[in-house]
Amino acid sequence: MNAAHSPLPDKARPARIAVLSGWMLYYEPHMAPDFRARRLAWLDRIAGMLGAEGEARSFGLAMDDATSGAIAEALAAWKPDAIVIAPAMPMPPAYLVRALASVPRVPVVLWTASQLETLPPDYGSVAHLENSGGVGLAMIGNMLGRAGRSPRVVPGRWDDPAAQEALCRAVRAAAAAGRVTRARVGVLGAPLDGYDNVSVPPGVLADGVGAELVPVALPEWEQALADVPDSAAAAVADSLRAVAEVSEGPHFDRSCRLAAALEGIAARHHLDCGTLNSHLDFGNRNPRIGMTGSLATSWLTSIGIPFTDTGDTVTAIAMLIGRRLSGTSVYTELNMIDYGADGILLANTGEADLAATLPGAAWIVPAGDLTGKALAGCILDAEFRPGAATILGFTPRPDAPGGLRLIAFSGAVVDRPDIALRVPHHRFRPDRLPAPEGFARWIEAGATHHAALCLGPGLATAAADVARHLGIGFEEVA
Repeated sequence: MNAAHSPLPDKARPARIAVLSGWMLYYEPHMAPDFRARRLAWLDRIAGMLGAEGEARSFGLAMDDATSGAIAEALAAWKPDAIVIAPAMPMPPAYLVRALASVPRVPVVLWTASQLETLPPDYGSVAHLENSGGVGLAMIGNMLGRAGRSPRVVPGRWDDPAAQEALCRAVRAAAAAGRVTRARVGVLGAPLDGYDNVSVPPGVLADGVGAELVPVALPEWEQALADVPDSAAAAVADSLRAVAEVSEGPHFDRSCRLAAALEGIAARHHLDCGTLNSHLDFGNRNPRIGMTGSLATSWLTSIGIPFTDTGDTVTAIAMLIGRRLSGTSVYTELNMIDYGADGILLANTGEADLAATLPGAAWIVPAGDLTGKALAGCILDAEFRPGAATILGFTPRPDAPGGLRLIAFSGAVVDRPDIALRVPHHRFRPDRLPAPEGFARWIEAGATHHAALCLGPGLATAAADVARHLGIGFEEVA
């Protein structure tokens, strides 16, 4: 994944990327004896090139019922997040369609992967067969569309660095969408009373994108905290001391234990993202826990498993998408319009993704010291890197394709205002609109009050690709 550099290890499963192609036995007698071997080696090289985006494997050539059946079984067993089809030659689509039928929700990227820059004078019938793979891509693209899939098509020569980078971007978006289709979203605690805007019905989520809500019962959570080994809590504490300025003491120790417990729950349930409502029984109001979860959710997000607070499952999905696209995902709110600075104040209650922070600009402090609230445990304050950024939102929308909508709002993190607030707070300036109008258009798009702040350029385009692969609605604030 082309992630931002993170000071902590990414413990999320790497993306799985399958590379394959079709083959036309009818034409093989016309080709050189080693042509098939060269094309298989070429698929291996493409898989090697995609290794920076995750674990990539070549699944070979679908050329008849036997090979397509074998590939279908192998894909179903491996469970890829994205599939790349590069054309070895003109290829009948039926065998590829049968191979892909075993993984019907997995996004597909079609790459022209052209071999020639231009037509040479000696371009004859054999060269024509070698270089007409685009015909096969049109065939498979047509059949995928008939099956309700929307492949992303990337043009370019296979050995052109710019085309390879375009393919990597497309695969990154496809793999992010693929992760959502089988995402397990942990739910530790119901939303705050009246916060219906942060939840999504399990059936709507499962039918719309395939993701699953995974409730964790309160007794299990309490026991997980009680059973945390001292070594696990110490490992969290040592990792955080290496990347943040820490106010040592019992608040920090207890928060590290809570973070280790949440990491254990995520591992036990194979969670991709989740929410912990630490305001009520799963946190501050429970005498067996009795602390804020801000540092715990920040720890999970910083190791690649994004977590929200307040029982917010919709923003957990937005954060998962943003983390897979950019390597950063900060749980935040759009609080107010700064008319004088043409910006929007983004802030939260003490959560951060340490992959987004400036070096030496992360502070772990007792919650009561900075929030003014009678809270046990620690929060994480931080200053994020300035520059291009996109805010993502996710929400049920019965009028949208798939009953869901992904929303993107592009702009830049401008600065951290020098004010009395001592939680993560930054000024965001929209790219294409004055801040007041951008704020209004964000609400009109249907976003809820929480969002995912993701650092880096071009993320709105990538988010549109994610929505296309998922078959859900997309709106860009512009």
